[in-house]
Amino acid sequence: KKFPIGSDLTNTAYFKKSLPQLYNAYPNKDVVYKISNLRYPKLEFDSNLQKVDVPLRVLVQIDGATVINLKLSLKTRGHLNIAGNVITGSCDEIKTKTVVVSSKIGDIDAGLANDIMDDLFLKTIIPDVNAFFKKGFRLPCVDKIIDTKKAIAETKDDFLRVCGDFELTDYTLAVVRREVEKIVDKFTLDY
Repeated sequence: KKFPIGSDLTNTAYFKKSLPQLYNAYPNKDVVYKISNLRYPKLEFDSNLQKVDVPLRVLVQIDGATVINLKLSLKTRGHLNIAGNVITGSCDEIKTKTVVVSSKIGDIDAGLANDIMDDLFLKTIIPDVNAFFKKGFRLPCVDKIIDTKKAIAETKDDFLRVCGDFELTDYTLAVVRREVEKIVDKFTLDY
């Protein structure tokens, strides 16, 4: 994510009150955040509810050197709408569980690290997630065949697994009915 030039988040002055040891060690320095997935996210969809769970590594860098190394679990909750196989919605709440892997500015309280990460993600990643959900996306299902009622999607390196509660559409039921009638007709004999 690229921040706008002059964004408060890109300077240690932003942390003057919330993480004073960062500001004191590096006053008015540019901050770069390197955020990477530790594995692909787990997505869960239910009637009017979405949950996303993604483990992340966050490196806080100043002058090209990592000052803080964090490992965290980012969990979101929000509402969604499933219409056919198209999902739209928004993220309404986030929760992070942060572990400070290393710090060049001394000990950092885990609760404080969580609060800072919540604030960071509310201003960065969550707007992108909401834009994605607002635009909507289609589950990898055949539209005329099934309607999705509830689903869990799990992403891996080379596939997307979707497990869920699906309902056959009227079209599918009519096709199945016709095929069953053909089979029954073959075995119906006139006496």
